[in-house]
Amino acid sequence: MDRLGLQSEWMSKNNQVYFAIECKRIRILSDTKAYIGDIRKVANRNHTNLRLPFEGQIAFIENLNIDHHKVMTKANSILKKDIEINTLQYLKFQSFHSFFQNTYSSVHTKNFGGKESFYVYHLLFDYSQIVMN
Repeated sequence: MDRLGLQSEWMSKNNQVYFAIECKRIRILSDTKAYIGDIRKVANRNHTNLRLPFEGQIAFIENLNIDHHKVMTKANSILKKDIEINTLQYLKFQSFHSFFQNTYSSVHTKNFGGKESFYVYHLLFDYSQIVMN
């Protein structure tokens, strides 16, 4: 599976605030495992600077036979079996805009310190009609 290299970190020089967005391509349903791996990375990060209590994840679904609901279901199945990720809320639909229904949120805890919780906001884009092999 290709990594898109779209991880973005935003830093305010005054407050040292970091915001990360991870992106993955979903060509086959099993690619969802790498997508969930990004949540594991967040849970294990121990930055000394302030990090926002939420992250963003984007999935680019590149297969006509896979939709956002299948990816969400697979993601939750993987999370339920993952012993390294403590999930307080599995992916559930969260409306960010009335016209885009492929949005979800989940809640997890860090694996260090006070084990603070953090949110992950998921955008699952259907790219199957525009991707060329």
